[in-house]
Amino acid sequence: STTLVVPSIKNTGKNISVSLLIKPKQSKERTKGTLYLEQYDGSGWKEVKSWPISESGTVNVTKTYTVKDKARYRAKVAVTTGVDNISATSTEINLL
Repeated sequence: STTLVVPSIKNTGKNISVSLLIKPKQSKERTKGTLYLEQYDGSGWKEVKSWPISESGTVNVTKTYTVKDKARYRAKVAVTTGVDNISATSTEINLL
Protein backbone atom coordinates (compact mmCIF):
# COMPACT_ATOMS: atom_id res chain seq x y z
CA SER A 1 0.00 0.00 0.00
CA THR A 2 1.03 3.58 -0.55
CA THR A 3 1.25 6.73 1.53
CA LEU A 4 1.97 9.26 -1.22
CA VAL A 5 1.57 9.52 -5.01
CA VAL A 6 2.41 12.86 -6.65
CA PRO A 7 2.70 13.34 -10.42
CA SER A 8 3.78 16.87 -11.33
CA ILE A 9 4.60 18.92 -14.40
CA LYS A 10 6.41 22.17 -15.05
CA ASN A 11 7.50 24.30 -17.96
CA THR A 12 11.28 24.68 -18.28
CA GLY A 13 11.41 26.84 -21.40
CA LYS A 14 11.38 24.69 -24.54
CA ASN A 15 10.93 21.57 -22.47
CA ILE A 16 8.36 20.13 -20.12
CA SER A 17 9.58 18.41 -16.98
CA VAL A 18 7.39 15.54 -15.77
CA SER A 19 8.05 14.19 -12.29
CA LEU A 20 6.68 11.39 -10.17
CA LEU A 21 7.06 10.75 -6.46
CA ILE A 22 5.65 7.60 -4.89
CA LYS A 23 6.26 6.63 -1.27
CA PRO A 24 5.05 3.12 -0.42
CA LYS A 25 4.29 2.17 3.18
CA GLN A 26 6.69 -0.75 2.93
CA SER A 27 10.19 0.34 1.92
CA LYS A 28 10.79 -2.68 -0.35
CA GLU A 29 7.41 -2.61 -2.09
CA ARG A 30 7.61 -2.76 -5.87
CA THR A 31 5.95 -0.20 -8.15
CA LYS A 32 5.22 -1.04 -11.79
CA GLY A 33 3.29 0.98 -14.32
CA THR A 34 3.51 4.00 -16.60
CA LEU A 35 4.02 7.73 -16.35
CA TYR A 36 2.24 9.65 -19.13
CA LEU A 37 2.47 13.11 -20.62
CA GLU A 38 -0.88 14.15 -22.08
CA GLN A 39 -1.84 17.05 -24.34
CA TYR A 40 -5.30 18.59 -24.66
CA ASP A 41 -6.27 18.77 -28.32
CA GLY A 42 -9.59 20.62 -28.03
CA SER A 43 -11.78 17.55 -27.67
CA GLY A 44 -9.94 15.63 -24.99
CA TRP A 45 -6.63 14.50 -23.55
CA LYS A 46 -4.30 12.41 -25.68
CA GLU A 47 -1.05 10.70 -24.79
CA VAL A 48 2.04 12.27 -26.36
CA LYS A 49 4.73 10.41 -24.41
CA SER A 50 4.98 7.61 -21.88
CA TRP A 51 7.72 6.22 -19.67
CA PRO A 52 7.67 2.81 -17.97
CA ILE A 53 8.08 2.75 -14.19
CA SER A 54 9.52 -0.29 -12.44
CA GLU A 55 11.21 0.35 -9.11
CA SER A 56 11.33 -0.88 -5.54
CA GLY A 57 10.82 1.42 -2.59
CA THR A 58 10.45 5.16 -3.07
CA VAL A 59 10.01 6.20 -6.70
CA ASN A 60 11.41 9.62 -7.55
CA VAL A 61 11.80 10.15 -11.29
CA THR A 62 11.89 13.18 -13.58
CA LYS A 63 11.56 12.99 -17.36
CA THR A 64 11.98 15.75 -19.93
CA TYR A 65 10.00 16.25 -23.13
CA THR A 66 10.67 18.81 -25.86
CA VAL A 67 7.42 20.59 -26.68
CA LYS A 68 6.32 20.63 -30.32
CA ASP A 69 2.90 22.26 -29.89
CA LYS A 70 1.68 25.16 -27.82
CA ALA A 71 -1.11 23.57 -25.84
CA ARG A 72 -2.28 22.44 -22.42
CA TYR A 73 -0.34 19.57 -20.89
CA ARG A 74 -0.63 17.39 -17.80
CA ALA A 75 1.09 14.39 -16.26
CA LYS A 76 -0.76 11.21 -15.41
CA VAL A 77 0.37 8.03 -13.70
CA ALA A 78 -1.10 4.54 -13.61
CA VAL A 79 0.84 2.11 -11.44
CA THR A 80 0.52 -0.88 -9.16
CA THR A 81 2.35 -0.59 -5.85
CA GLY A 82 2.16 -3.82 -3.89
CA VAL A 83 -1.53 -4.71 -4.23
CA ASP A 84 -2.72 -1.13 -4.79
CA ASN A 85 -3.76 0.01 -8.26
CA ILE A 86 -3.14 3.73 -8.36
CA SER A 87 -3.93 6.44 -10.88
CA ALA A 88 -3.39 10.14 -10.38
CA THR A 89 -3.25 13.29 -12.50
CA SER A 90 -1.17 16.42 -12.08
CA THR A 91 -2.30 19.99 -12.41
CA GLU A 92 -2.26 21.36 -15.96
CA ILE A 93 0.18 23.77 -17.51
CA ASN A 94 -0.80 26.01 -20.39
CA LEU A 95 1.77 26.78 -23.08
CA LEU A 96 -0.58 28.74 -25.35
